[in-house]
Amino acid sequence: MRLFTKPLAILLAAASLCVGLNNAHASTNEVEQRIFIYEEPTMKKFSQLYWAISRLNLDNTVHLDNFMMINECEIYNDYFNHEFEWLQVRESTKSYIEANKKKFPLRFQFTQPLRLGEYDIGKKEFEVFEEYQIQNTRRFEVRASDSRLKICGKREVIEGYPRGLMVELSRPFEFSSFALEPEIANRFISEKLERFKALNKNQQSRRGNVFMTRDAYLVMKVKVFASKGEVRTQEGEFIAHVLGVLEGIEIYSDQNKYNMIYEENFRKNRTRSPLEMQYIAEYEAEKAAHKKKATSQESLNQLKTE
Repeated sequence: MRLFTKPLAILLAAASLCVGLNNAHASTNEVEQRIFIYEEPTMKKFSQLYWAISRLNLDNTVHLDNFMMINECEIYNDYFNHEFEWLQVRESTKSYIEANKKKFPLRFQFTQPLRLGEYDIGKKEFEVFEEYQIQNTRRFEVRASDSRLKICGKREVIEGYPRGLMVELSRPFEFSSFALEPEIANRFISEKLERFKALNKNQQSRRGNVFMTRDAYLVMKVKVFASKGEVRTQEGEFIAHVLGVLEGIEIYSDQNKYNMIYEENFRKNRTRSPLEMQYIAEYEAEKAAHKKKATSQESLNQLKTE
């Protein structure tokens, strides 16, 4: 009897359930009322994303093995060095990915620090402190939150699974100010002023230090819809180049993201940009060509065996 079979079957069933739950939305007739789950960027979630956007190949055993290494380290360590047992694990992994890759996460939330500047009482508007403003940006880099850690005891490059993304948005994003009701702005300013008062007199004398204590956190909610290969970072590391749509933003006054002070939903009444339509067409054509090639190869292999 294979030792791994029962635990693996249970694990895959549980993982399948979790994937389904993570990507579920409320049952409703109104699209704008759906509840979407935006995942935190982790190596596990990125590994699932890469399958969802067809970056990886089910016939590539390294891709299958590394998926297990990232997602189920204990099983990987227990069975990888047993050729016969691992062959069965690999086949189960292949079947699991094939059955579930359409349920793997495409939506992610990316958090970055923010500082707020002056509040315009007349306009009821907060200015983003100058060095934190986002000016007409289409591309940004994001790393998995655990990218600096060992993955299943390994720090080296994991073939097929970059530890970060270069996200290219379908439309440029600009963020230099946002509307906020005076009551919320007053509460935010009062809370942050307590930190300013804790500074010494010399630090309090510098006006700019008021804004240094007005820290906040911008959360960008992105849906990834295609892969464009890989790009090299300034540090020389390869990361996945993906195409995405910014579906909304949130601003929190605390790092734990308990106190949201601003939210904007871009999904409602959103129309696809010409660039997004072009990318989707190119991506679908590329997928169709890949599928055709795979089908032709499968037919050729069958002829050879007959």
